[in-house]
Amino acid sequence: MDQLATKNVVAALAEHNDGHATRWHRTSADSGKGYTWVSYTNLDTHEVMNLTVRNATAANKGRDAVREVEFVG
Repeated sequence: MDQLATKNVVAALAEHNDGHATRWHRTSADSGKGYTWVSYTNLDTHEVMNLTVRNATAANKGRDAVREVEFVG
């Protein structure tokens, strides 16, 4: 993640580390206007994590492809 995400996303993920990292399950994905939005649900806590990814940057394995992260719940 450190190689593909913005510094803010990496910091938010590190801050949110709650020991359940292996229990996230992808529940949806959608794309449009050059972005992909992916949602994961934690199987233990039922919290949802939403990621916003810039497609062209990700395809080229460029830095800052993962633009945003949001936790809900």
